[in-house]
Amino acid sequence: MPESTPTIVNREQRGKVFLIGGIILVGVIILTIWLVGFSSILKIFGVLAIILFALAILGLLIYLLWELFFKKQKIDVIYLNKKKLIQAGIRNKPDYLQNLVLSGDKGHTRVTWGKITGYCRIQVLTEQTDMDQNGFTIYIKNPRTGKQEPKTVIIKEEQDVFITEKHGFPWNIFSEPDVVRIHPLDHDDLIGDVTVKGFSFVPISEYWFLHSEHMRVDKIDKAILGEAKRSVAFLILSDMHELVQKSSGLNSEHNRQMEMKNLVDLPLPGQQNNPPPPAI
Repeated sequence: MPESTPTIVNREQRGKVFLIGGIILVGVIILTIWLVGFSSILKIFGVLAIILFALAILGLLIYLLWELFFKKQKIDVIYLNKKKLIQAGIRNKPDYLQNLVLSGDKGHTRVTWGKITGYCRIQVLTEQTDMDQNGFTIYIKNPRTGKQEPKTVIIKEEQDVFITEKHGFPWNIFSEPDVVRIHPLDHDDLIGDVTVKGFSFVPISEYWFLHSEHMRVDKIDKAILGEAKRSVAFLILSDMHELVQKSSGLNSEHNRQMEMKNLVDLPLPGQQNNPPPPAI
């Protein structure tokens, strides 16, 4: 409880500040109307509105210039993988899919998660404990610690990817679609409304998973990190390709920049034998 006291005090202080500021603003408006009249204050508000609109347009232009030309872009490989899954889902979506629905249970009602705008099936790498013929866990000795640990094996598993949107046009232009990843056995047939056997999805990284599997580190984390490692490897290969082109002289843009740096200003005729003017 002691940790929550400063938060409560800060909220009360902020509330008092907003209340005092509101009273002062209302007082200033009433005083201005009494001094200059109602029609004059409307003109003042009109001028302020125009100024605010112009500042908003200017701020938007500055923001676009910053985002496009000056801001250092960060590479988020997991987000790039999400965008690729969205593109694949839109290209592969069957025409007869409608909505993604959570079935619920006795204590949870049926929920329409969103409209299906994309679907594809992928394979992911998962990690599970190795078992013998009798169903017992196989233990092996860790060479670093010397302790007996369960043996794990990496297997391939199929996964269905649904691209969904909660709202339609034009509201969907202000948000990105959700990417839901579930096992094929956790939903019914891919016809019309697809019903998922569960009552909630949980966000992990850039994706949504069924609540019954969100703690499956061996399954979810292994798949996401494996995809990220592959993307990083491809990005490194792409950068190496560009470096090889620059070093071998195959990059025309790089060659042009180097030629511009090596240009020498030649003296004009008549200036070759003229000595420089004496310093004053």
